[in-house]
Amino acid sequence: CIRDSIIGVSEAMLRRLESLGAPADKLNHLPAFVDLDRFDYHDHSSAGPRFLAVGRFAETKSPHLTLLAFRQVVAAMPDATLTMIGKGGGGELFEASLILAKALDIEGSVAFRGVLSHAEVAQEMREARVFVQHSITTPLYGDREGKPVAVMEAMASGLAIVATRHSGIDELIEHGEQGLLVDEYDVDGMAASMLALATDDEQVTRLGAAASRRVREDPLIGQHVSILNRWIEQSIADN
Repeated sequence: CIRDSIIGVSEAMLRRLESLGAPADKLNHLPAFVDLDRFDYHDHSSAGPRFLAVGRFAETKSPHLTLLAFRQVVAAMPDATLTMIGKGGGGELFEASLILAKALDIEGSVAFRGVLSHAEVAQEMREARVFVQHSITTPLYGDREGKPVAVMEAMASGLAIVATRHSGIDELIEHGEQGLLVDEYDVDGMAASMLALATDDEQVTRLGAAASRRVREDPLIGQHVSILNRWIEQSIADN
């Protein structure tokens, strides 16, 4: 019965749970909720070299590695900007990122916006050109992401994505089809991908449109609320 089930937000998470002993027949996949109406599609190819990152300043999202990649972007393209939305994350990475931006002499090109409303995030996504996220598996405890909500929101918005081959991200994005993927810790590769999209309007349009279709045509994302409601109702009936 559904009340004895385990819900995971990515297939990678379910595989990990099964490896830890969870019974396979109790595992159900349902990504986190995405407001597809709020994060509406736009073509971003007319935007300047405006990069955007959204998420907690957590070790799994490694904002400091995004900053290291962006330093290379600024060196080649001085008018490039990076907006980073978010703050908390369980550690001290927000202030560490402020310090790193200053040490790298890119603080004038990076805007740390802190925590914003969903409406404000949606507006930032409309105005950006490329969404970036350097998710990693943490070296000490092996922590990983699921399917990051901000990545799905950026895809829905039609943004071209530069991210890492990590957990649920590469369940959403096929390299060269819905975005550009690099290996975890490949800062140089991330910088090269960001620079490629900064000047390639056709690729920005193509990747962004495919990313939006990918998210909007996924029944687990588009029908999230109805699926979850059905499971809740079934659980109540089974109880």
